[in-house]
Amino acid sequence: MGIVERQIQPLVSAFRLPRYDELPKMGLYLDQVVKYINGYFPEAMGIKMTNTMVSSYVKHGLLNHPQHRQYDRGQLASLFLITISRQGLSLHEIQTLLHFRGGQQSVEDRYNYLCAAFELALRQAFSAGDQVEKITVPDSEEKRLLDRLAQMISCRVYLRVYLDQVQENHSS
Repeated sequence: MGIVERQIQPLVSAFRLPRYDELPKMGLYLDQVVKYINGYFPEAMGIKMTNTMVSSYVKHGLLNHPQHRQYDRGQLASLFLITISRQGLSLHEIQTLLHFRGGQQSVEDRYNYLCAAFELALRQAFSAGDQVEKITVPDSEEKRLLDRLAQMISCRVYLRVYLDQVQENHSS
């Protein structure tokens, strides 16, 4: 295992996104949403959301307008999906993904599946050949698509972390 893997491994091992039933039941205001979501992504991953981004997602139709300026649980789940997807997909591609119905999964099931797939893909990307558990074999086109998304984004995160570390080591 290389130096980068050793440095980031503890973060990746502990990384866990909240499942749908763990998301706040009460609506959150924009500043709270951004702080809540950003709190789940270690800075080293380079995954970040801003107030402007959320407003842009609403403007472009990726996310419904908040009710009474508060974002509900379903919108939070969508924002996590958008935040992860934005690391490698365009807004148009994300919109297609959000409206894709290759299966009959609920928003809750889709979100929970993506969380598990992304966590697993990150552990695999940073494992340096170690054995990593597997989730169930995707039984729908939608799950296969979410698996591929998770794998692509985790590889981008790995490259970003690795290249940042290389650059930092050369600067020192």
